[in-house]
Parts: sequence; structure tokens; C-alpha cells
Amino acid sequence: MQLLTFTGTLKNNTTTNLNWKTTNELNTSHFIVERSSDAQQYAPIGTVTANGNPSSESNYTFDDLNVADLESQQVYYRLKMFDKNGIYRYSNIVKVTLPGLQNDITISPNPVGSEVNAAIISAEACSAEWAIIDNGGRVMLQNNTLLKKGTNALGIYIGQLAAGSYYMTVKGECIDLKIKFQKM
Repeated sequence: MQLLTFTGTLKNNTTTNLNWKTTNELNTSHFIVERSSDAQQYAPIGTVTANGNPSSESNYTFDDLNVADLESQQVYYRLKMFDKNGIYRYSNIVKVTLPGLQNDITISPNPVGSEVNAAIISAEACSAEWAIIDNGGRVMLQNNTLLKKGTNALGIYIGQLAAGSYYMTVKGECIDLKIKFQKM
């Protein structure tokens, strides 16, 4: 088997689309797609069965979903290409650069009922403190949390609070966010 091309592109900032083309697939069994965040230690993330067509070119594709959740700005891919007798070899390495995450917070639905459902996007892992603050600036609820890089879901029961406008703040060594919401 001859590997003609192996490429990777980022789609929608969340998915890596890998494509490769081969020819002369005589006794070719399958491909194992491997991923690494340091170009040293690779882990398998999927298997693609070979077409086994010795007389024409074959095109393959594999999508690595939610790659943006990885704690790395660079992701590396390679193919482990197997013959039917178990012998394998590796492809070239493809590097994909992920966009930098931006800290963000959303609350849905807004207005809220008895629970605030917050999605906190953190550009890096860190500890933070969240607080629910009323219009007078009084802290009504607060607690500490550990944020991972990427999206963090946080549910906070606020059934004891009166209806009205509130703010939620999230502050820590890597984050400083504030959002207004309405309680029904």
C-alpha cells in the first residue's frame, strides 16, 4: 500500500476532519487513527477499515469530534496502517492548531426559575469563586469551584431568592466574568 496524502483541517473550531488517499492496497487491513497533544505520546481514537483495492486510489475520512475540549493549542495525528498479516507502519504526522478559547458565561434559560444553569467557558483550568449578587450589591450565595479548560456546567439552586434582577460573577486566577439574569 502507498499513502499518497494525509491531511487535517479544523471545522467549526470543534472538529478535526482528517483525510487520506492511498493506492495499491494489496493485503491492507485497516487504519488506526492516533492523536497526541505533545507529538510524543499517541493514543488511538478510531479505526477505519481499508477498502483493499489494489488497482485504484481510495479516499478516506475521519472526524475527531469536540477536539476543542482538549487542553492543548496543538493536536497531532498519525495513521497506524495495518496489513492483513498484522504488520504495520506509521504515516506522516499532521498538526492541527486549535483556536484560543475566550472566557465566557451564559445562563439559560433567562429568566430563570428555581435553578441557574450557567455554562462557563474557561481558557484554562483554575479555581474560581462564583457569587449571586442582588441589585443592591449584596452577595446572596457564593461558593468555590474548580474550572476545567473548556466548557463547565454549573447548576445553582436559587429557589429561596425573591423574584427580580441578579448578577452572577465568576472570579479566579484565570477568569473574571459577570452576567445579569432575571429570576421569575
